[in-house]
Amino acid sequence: MPVGLHKDRKKKRGIYYYEFQYLGERRKKSGFHTKAEASRAEQIEKEKIRKMKNGEYEIEDPFSTHIQEWHDGRRNIASSTRSVYQYNLNHHIKPFFMEKRINSIQPIDIKRFIDNLHAKKLSEATIKKNYNILNKFFNDLINLKLLSDNPCSGIEKPREVNKKIEVFTKEELLQFLKFAETHTRYAFAFKLAAYTGMRRGELLALKWSDIDFENKTIRINKRIVKGDSEVKEQVVEGTKSNEGRTIKFSDELLQELIKHQQVQQYDKGINPMYQDLNLIICTINGTHVSVDNFSRQFRQTLKSSQINKNLGVHALRHTNATMLLLTGTPMKVVSDRLGHAGIQITMDTYAHLLPSMDSDAAEKLEYLLKDTDENS
Repeated sequence: MPVGLHKDRKKKRGIYYYEFQYLGERRKKSGFHTKAEASRAEQIEKEKIRKMKNGEYEIEDPFSTHIQEWHDGRRNIASSTRSVYQYNLNHHIKPFFMEKRINSIQPIDIKRFIDNLHAKKLSEATIKKNYNILNKFFNDLINLKLLSDNPCSGIEKPREVNKKIEVFTKEELLQFLKFAETHTRYAFAFKLAAYTGMRRGELLALKWSDIDFENKTIRINKRIVKGDSEVKEQVVEGTKSNEGRTIKFSDELLQELIKHQQVQQYDKGINPMYQDLNLIICTINGTHVSVDNFSRQFRQTLKSSQINKNLGVHALRHTNATMLLLTGTPMKVVSDRLGHAGIQITMDTYAHLLPSMDSDAAEKLEYLLKDTDENS
């Protein structure tokens, strides 16, 4: 369609508009005072379309501004994921690229950014997360016809090295839990994590209404997530990988829960500052425990004990899974209890246990066949 320069008859004054179709794109814009002004604007818009189609369009906004607008405009991501993205944007990505023009960013710039993250001695998981954010950002620009190439594709993708899972032995776990009883008010929280395999955020969001004492089940359907510098920790619905799950617990843990509830009722009665949020694990005033503070309490308690291991609070979850697998619990059952998105995640995480489980299975089969043969 040829360029159309028209006088807008709806306006009393001499207002012009252009209307055209060019390279598959249709445009119309009004508000020009002269025919020449409309013609110049039309040519600028056509050139912009041509450059966009060829990947030559220079995005006017600087990198830091545009990636923030991209992040703010995303809709289909969880609030916890949004917080993680925002933290990495604020602390790593935007400070490095700053006001650099998006079209000028080359693979060498991405490589230097990754090298910078390594120099900060960040974890492989964090480095991979930052790369994934940039990769998604540039791919979205390509889909919008604002770029022709993704500079991230020009470098080797960072790989997260799967660290060997470190856990307590049975003796160490029992020793640690007994020691914690006289050294921290979070002793029961550590025991609950070890007995159920719950994640830290799930544990700290758990309420008494989630416990079915009669059927001995725990409903896990929410978690506490860390915010960024502007948003505090918050409780969000669902778990890390699904909407929620329900797990069974033992008679021993039932008695521990009843005892803990009684202690909590006593604390509530003698503390006028207590806020009853119905939480199972809470501060001395009944409020949510910070995830960082909970981890710090675990490390301090472990360091004070005689167990010579450098473990994080997640080791309680890993120990739970490891012990279940070594006692012959089916992988699918363990995966469901942990709340993994699929059984493959469980297998990848605890792959180091598979050889010993395979040997044990072979010995059991041999014993079974031998027993059958002798009885025949």
